[in-house]
Amino acid sequence: MPPKRACDVCFKRKIQCIKPDPEQPCEWCAHHDLECAVKRESQRKSDVSAALLSHVQTLERRVSELEAALVQMRSEIRSSAVSASTPTVNLTSPYSTLGAHSDASSFCITPYSQQDSTGSGNTANATFTAIWTCLGQHWYFKGIPINSTRGCEWMSSKTGENIFLDGFRLFGSQAGNPSTSPALFSFPDRHTVEESLKSYFGSPWRIVYPVIDPVLIQDILAVAYDDSQGPSPQGKASSQACILAFMAMTSRLRGAHVQPLDGDVYVRSSQCYLSQVISQSTMETLQTVLMLEISHLQSGQWEAAATLHPHACRILYELKGHISHPLTPSGLDSAVDQSRRRHIRNLFWLCYIFDKDIAMRSGRPPCITRGYCDLTLPDDWARIYDGPATGPGTPQGWIFSKGDTVCFSQDLDLSQLKERLCLFLCSLDNSSLSDGTILCHVRQLDVDLESWRSNIPVDYRPKLSVLPDQPLFNPQLSFLQRTRCIHLQLEYNYLTTVIHTAVRRCGAVYAVHNNLPDDLHSVYHSSSDISLEASRTTLQIFKSHTDILQENVFGHIAFYPPIAAMALFMNILIHPLDQRARSDLDILAGCTTLFQDMAMEELTNDDMDCIHELNRLVSELVRLGSSAIWKAKREWKSTTGISS
Repeated sequence: MPPKRACDVCFKRKIQCIKPDPEQPCEWCAHHDLECAVKRESQRKSDVSAALLSHVQTLERRVSELEAALVQMRSEIRSSAVSASTPTVNLTSPYSTLGAHSDASSFCITPYSQQDSTGSGNTANATFTAIWTCLGQHWYFKGIPINSTRGCEWMSSKTGENIFLDGFRLFGSQAGNPSTSPALFSFPDRHTVEESLKSYFGSPWRIVYPVIDPVLIQDILAVAYDDSQGPSPQGKASSQACILAFMAMTSRLRGAHVQPLDGDVYVRSSQCYLSQVISQSTMETLQTVLMLEISHLQSGQWEAAATLHPHACRILYELKGHISHPLTPSGLDSAVDQSRRRHIRNLFWLCYIFDKDIAMRSGRPPCITRGYCDLTLPDDWARIYDGPATGPGTPQGWIFSKGDTVCFSQDLDLSQLKERLCLFLCSLDNSSLSDGTILCHVRQLDVDLESWRSNIPVDYRPKLSVLPDQPLFNPQLSFLQRTRCIHLQLEYNYLTTVIHTAVRRCGAVYAVHNNLPDDLHSVYHSSSDISLEASRTTLQIFKSHTDILQENVFGHIAFYPPIAAMALFMNILIHPLDQRARSDLDILAGCTTLFQDMAMEELTNDDMDCIHELNRLVSELVRLGSSAIWKAKREWKSTTGISS
């Protein structure tokens, strides 16, 4: 009969332990001449069960605590009055104090939370996604996305090295938390804000970013600085958030009176106020979100801007800003009502512009599209192209002669072309999309882009290529005109690169073959030549025209070089033995010191960190490109039988 406990051998083999004599070895051990003993420790099921029960009870208590905390947080956010136990923001006083970050973080809308993944186990994946948000989602080789696992394997096979591009943190993908210190914050006094408003309305930025109306802002100021019990806490919080977002935005604009370091504090505090009123679809809340977006975009924090953007789109739709309201005859509507409708429509166009830029970088579909919106262009939006050029002594005085003139930060016709491009890029994720359909879209987008370029006035029209000693613009143009001219040239090169690199999405069925069909190979080369020339022109501009660095906000232009560098790098990997590969590698090598000639006073610490990372990225592309060229040369020698 079997014993009460099987011997160690039978227990391990999971067989029945049979002992005719308790004093003798079991039948299996006796037959195989093995030691028959019980030396393993006894399993104490009761102790295990007790430990498991204790663990379950601990988890249940933790779940209960979290649920209670969640209920409390929701009640505090929805409450019309702010609890005295909330140290983050005092909504009833214009002199609020932010508490320590550990308290504030739970109430602030913080776009930086996307990068806070320590301890989550997903840090590498989050960073990997972030780097391609900076470089774009449209890089392919024979239909294989380069930002995929197969894409990395292909790059490694071409260079003979492991690829670690996910280690670079550009444009808002930096890890860490921006508000680690518990510094106190006081709401700015009214005089300081009014001086900043005066500076803003007297600068070209008010027509580039018409996010504040000079008439409507007076009501916001009155509510924000009203010490009586008149305004509701929510209304006061909304106005104060708007004021703080304005101070944050102006800190990033050239010639601002607000220091960038103070601007970071204003951004964080405005987000804390905004968290209390984000559900309200008001003009003040929309202005707050858009100004925070502008602040993030100007500092290159694209992911932070992308986090806020859906809130702006939702509020915009609820305010009916996507519909054009013709002005009614005098007397039917008050001047304030007409100013309000016109201003909300301006906010729509700002949101429309940001929507397309964010969509192109994130690879997600745009939130605002032609099918749901009235895209009737505002009057005088193209006035910047019509006015006479002025010298530096009389900057853009002509364009300020009409108080309601706006020109926005981008050509609106170009933004509408970007909408079609965004939808095309998103469609590339559809695996059933045929090569013929892709090529048809590429050709049409190329025609549309060239048609747009030809309709731009000659003084502002982007050039097909730029020589090192060729001026980019007429020196008699005003600051605003020069900025638009430079922006159009960089945008044209960028869009040309994006459109024509999409051709490499074709040929997925030939991914395992070395060669493509002749007709597809010809299309590949034609589009490749166009995109490469545009990328070379972009990098040439940044190397030869350092004056543009002093004219523009860093975050406004910094993302163009890495896109152009990536295009050259991809071509080196695909054609390492091509005669232009070596010269393109030299162009990349010459760009490892970009932006280092900029005046230090124009840069924030974040800007300098970004420049450092950008130069590191370009240096890594140069190193990998060199490895690809030498690997291809060695393989060519081995196949041809030429000894070294």
